[in-house]
Amino acid sequence: MEPPRDPSITFESLTFSDGQTVALGETDIVVLVGPNNSGKSEALRELEANVAAPSRRTVLHGAKLRKWGDSKTFQKYLEDNAKLVRVYGRYHYVGYKYEIDKEEIQRFDSDNVGKISRFFVLRSATDTRLSDSDPAKAIAYLKEKPEHPIHIVVLDPQLEAEISGYFKRAFGKDLMVFRAGGSEVPLLVGNKDDLPADAREFDPAFIEVVKDRTVELYRQGDGMRAFATVVLNMIAVRTQSVLLLDEPESFLHPPQARLLSELLANSRKRKSQIFIATHSPDILQGLIGSNEPVRVLRLTRDGRANRVHELNSKTSLDLARDPFTRFSGIFSAIFHQHVFICESDADCLFYNAILDASAAANEVRPDVLFVHGGGKHRLHKLASTAFKLGVPHSVIVDIDILNDEGTFRRIFESVGGQWNQVSKDWKALKTAVDQQRPAVTWDQAVSSVQSLVEKVRERSITLGQFVDAVKDVFRTNSPWEMVKRAGRSALPPGDATDRFDRVCERAAAVGLWIVPVGELEGFCRSSTSMKGAAWVESLLTTRELQTDPELAEARSFIGEVWRSTQLSSQIEAGDPPTSCGHQN
Repeated sequence: MEPPRDPSITFESLTFSDGQTVALGETDIVVLVGPNNSGKSEALRELEANVAAPSRRTVLHGAKLRKWGDSKTFQKYLEDNAKLVRVYGRYHYVGYKYEIDKEEIQRFDSDNVGKISRFFVLRSATDTRLSDSDPAKAIAYLKEKPEHPIHIVVLDPQLEAEISGYFKRAFGKDLMVFRAGGSEVPLLVGNKDDLPADAREFDPAFIEVVKDRTVELYRQGDGMRAFATVVLNMIAVRTQSVLLLDEPESFLHPPQARLLSELLANSRKRKSQIFIATHSPDILQGLIGSNEPVRVLRLTRDGRANRVHELNSKTSLDLARDPFTRFSGIFSAIFHQHVFICESDADCLFYNAILDASAAANEVRPDVLFVHGGGKHRLHKLASTAFKLGVPHSVIVDIDILNDEGTFRRIFESVGGQWNQVSKDWKALKTAVDQQRPAVTWDQAVSSVQSLVEKVRERSITLGQFVDAVKDVFRTNSPWEMVKRAGRSALPPGDATDRFDRVCERAAAVGLWIVPVGELEGFCRSSTSMKGAAWVESLLTTRELQTDPELAEARSFIGEVWRSTQLSSQIEAGDPPTSCGHQN
């Protein structure tokens, strides 16, 4: 038989300031994610206030409550479980972070429950994350009721063992209640195996061993204290039916944050809702990977409106478990305003540095994430993932993407383009480039290779240099290689260039940006003796990114890409920016 239920208040539905209403189950775990200043922490504060008096606020424009029980069951619970004190002639029921005036209990039956909401909602904010696990004041358990999570742990050795097990998984040490602390009850950190197993807890000799081999939790690092606070608030506390947790990852390393999120999902009070605001992909993936009902709501701010986008739970789970998604870092895009998807880590590093340098000049720091696919063939998958996460995104590719119909089409369609918008121009452009006369004839290529063979025999070049030089000879023989090296200027003049411009503009309109100078290294041709990461490192250490005249085209291109993310309404209206870095 199921034990009798405690009185509870949970949220049946929430209406956000964009007008969207989200229905909730009474045991849902709701994760609020999104970029900075999107309203996540404010939403938690407004949820707390809405339990007391549902009303129109900044992030939330409405909240519908769900109740179980009535004022009589509520009073009965308080009589059995709370401490009764008299304050200025009035009786109050006192527990952990709540104090209920006995005369106010009947408000449970009204629409505005007022101050008794403190019994039903607990918000764990970052400003008390460390102190809430400090020693509790000792109480007379035969006469008084527990009013702190530590008091509950004192009375429940099984719960103490459970919490200690979680703590040990995170930090490799046990977390123990010290019941012989006199006027206070501290938590101790140490190894249970180092303590005598058969000793009496209040034996003076045993107490001396404990003092020598353990350390009070409040004297430990912030990570341990924060972890213990969250576990105590979310697991030991048994009254609140709505738990609000702001940035549980605070003070924690990623492995501990992920472990904590798994514990929150699997060990919380059964009849409760949890709302978590987080910036941590580790917290999010740990929650999604549990078997509990997890709702992921991505908040963004649009002027005065806070828009909400709910991620499909199955899709979120599939993405969290997908190794490519996890190790590519694309899942972290959910916490940013925009994500840029590039071919390589060198591309990400350079474009990020240029964008940051431009932002430094304007004192505006874009909230963006750069991720790479390790080549062109995975970019469409990353773009599709960003779309499923509800994150605005742009893809930046070298010009030779136009040489491969399949790869170009997959990327174009993954960012929302319709292939018939560019297919005609692309086909004509490809034909025009393919028909260009090779820069080196076959006889010239053979002669060059023979000359390189002689240099190897003479040992004037190494075998590795020979291989690179041969590859360079045959790359030069490809018209697309010439286009990649020189960019738009290497295209056949006239119709082919016009078609290229139209393809670029239509691609940019949906967030696909083709590098106008051909490839990354084309932005600084005086350093083309190096490639990839070495080229980027050289520029970052020898050039002034904000002012170097040779990098003006790079600043202009990335500036145009970034501005386009701020002008999405114009793009949707059919007025795309010029995307190829030139004037028509």
